[in-house]
Amino acid sequence: MRFGTKETYLSMFCFWSGEKHIGQIPGVVETEAGFMDGKEVVKVRYAPDLLEYQDLLSKAKSVRCADAAYTDDKDEANEATTLFKSGEIRSTSRYRVDREDKYYLRRSDLRFVPLTKLQKTRFNNMIA
Repeated sequence: MRFGTKETYLSMFCFWSGEKHIGQIPGVVETEAGFMDGKEVVKVRYAPDLLEYQDLLSKAKSVRCADAAYTDDKDEANEATTLFKSGEIRSTSRYRVDREDKYYLRRSDLRFVPLTKLQKTRFNNMIA
């Protein structure tokens, strides 16, 4: 974990849409498309001083990008129970990044520009 950020995983119907929508939430500093437990998930790195966990979940769920939350943090799990049914909160397991992370960015000429992870997240959202 980077200083000043936290990490969580959200399951949804399409992680490329999830990267696009979740990456637009103020306070999200990085997204990554991948798989966990055979489901499409977005690994989300966010700044908790700018975005509370429950707000992140609520905003992601409002754009249909949070069917389930994966966390090992007991406080986060407790917060998530108010938004999700108990079966929609899971412990993290083996995560595998998708080979087409930043789907929209990879299909543009900007893929050749050296960018930080935050810039990649923002450009991916703008292109989408």
